[in-house]
Amino acid sequence: MRWRPLLLLGALSLQLLGSACLLSVPELLECAPGAAIPCYSGPAETEGVGLCRAGQGVCGEDGECAGEVVPQVELCSSIDAADEDCDGEINDHCAIWSVSLGDSGEDRSNGVAAFDDGVVVSGDYARALQFGDDELTVDSGAQRNAYLARFDEGGKPDWIVDARSGGSVQLRRVSSAGSRLYAAGLLSGSLDVAGRTASSTGGLDGIVLAVDAASGSVDWLASVGGGGDLRLEAVAGHAAGVVAVGYFDGDLDLGSLGNVAGDGVDTLVLALDEDGLPRWARVGTGAGDDMLLRSVVVGDEVVVAGFFEDELDFGCDDPVSAVDVASDGFVARFAIEDGSCRPLLTLPGAGSVRARGLAAVVGRIFVAIDFDGDVTLPGGETLTSAGERDVAVIALTPEGEVIWSRQFGDEQNQDVFAVAATADGGVFLGGSASGNPDFGEGPINSNPKGDNAFVVRLSPSGEVIWARSFGGDGDDDTIAVSVAPSGSLYIAGEVETSMDLGRGVITGNAIDGFVARLSP
Repeated sequence: MRWRPLLLLGALSLQLLGSACLLSVPELLECAPGAAIPCYSGPAETEGVGLCRAGQGVCGEDGECAGEVVPQVELCSSIDAADEDCDGEINDHCAIWSVSLGDSGEDRSNGVAAFDDGVVVSGDYARALQFGDDELTVDSGAQRNAYLARFDEGGKPDWIVDARSGGSVQLRRVSSAGSRLYAAGLLSGSLDVAGRTASSTGGLDGIVLAVDAASGSVDWLASVGGGGDLRLEAVAGHAAGVVAVGYFDGDLDLGSLGNVAGDGVDTLVLALDEDGLPRWARVGTGAGDDMLLRSVVVGDEVVVAGFFEDELDFGCDDPVSAVDVASDGFVARFAIEDGSCRPLLTLPGAGSVRARGLAAVVGRIFVAIDFDGDVTLPGGETLTSAGERDVAVIALTPEGEVIWSRQFGDEQNQDVFAVAATADGGVFLGGSASGNPDFGEGPINSNPKGDNAFVVRLSPSGEVIWARSFGGDGDDDTIAVSVAPSGSLYIAGEVETSMDLGRGVITGNAIDGFVARLSP
């Protein structure tokens, strides 16, 4: 270990630049070889700041600087808070406010859409949900209701849309476009949202909900189903409507677009107009199980991401085949106007590769993946996991060329669920981690009793700006991340037992959802 000796001359403190015992001006002062001297191995500007302190070493020897405290990843804590990263601030990049959403059942927050004056979170609950002074409850005989809830920038409840089911309904991701919000989800049984109703046709139907972003009034509800199960996982709103993506098992009835017969678990890209009517659809088929999880609008295209097991065919170009029996990731692009295809980009690997996060800003597209074994990026670069499963974020040009990539992980398991772009071309990454992977500021803190939620911010060049982890004794996850035009950062996810994001402990009962605003 290399450290810098710190030698004193009267009231003058001089810091050596190496581990030699002589000062650069030897006639001033010289230490005796073997003598104990102050030392510090952290960045010079952090010594004496926050918790960071010099230790004691031995003149003329490299080795341990006993008793020193160097910068660590900041712990977001409302109890005995301290400046662990020694930057002069306590709880920086932690919560400005945080709220848990749920009751005694398994309750989840799945999506988040940020605005300059607040945030909307989507999710579902099993028994009851407290929102301000209102308590929402699931009817007897039903399994799960869903919600869209808006908080202002200070965390005060604004409005909530209660999607009431006679069976089970979930709302997954949410997307904003102008004054409208769109949310995608799945339904079993009956559904009533502000007087707009739907019923599943067999197994699970996919649903898309359109809501006024300011007032929470429901504009329309659309459902799609057939003889099998359809799960709509994400939406991407645009000026002329919305594109929903997901996956299905069985047959689909797409109304005016016709019927589709599935082959195993297949993927669906479905474009709806501003009134919720079908415009076009693309189905990705193959012999294995394929899943489509994310979508984002980039100019006049919609970009989608997911993973496939054996073969993937959108009916555009030649089918692509996975390189292994496990899954490969993929990114596909379609014209918003008519669904015409652009070249398909694949992320093959010797193990399982899953594209689970997608975001865009002018000039670049971000794809977040988790993988075990290895993964080959466009251009030929190969990433190899450090242990079970690692996470990575890839910055691409709109044409699919790699700008940069960053990988994080250790010998244990890490999952990625979300990525969000900043206006300057940087990115936030969210997920969960067991172990203590190093995200660039030193190992994050993960409770050995469960996974911890994490958020990492990277610069436009891919360098880590900061990393934070949150969690208690259970499994906690950052499921969604969104950045407002002003730069405000919001996250949503799951807390199993308890979590402290820096503004008080929020609790989970079984599993609860949460939403928080962080200092970016």
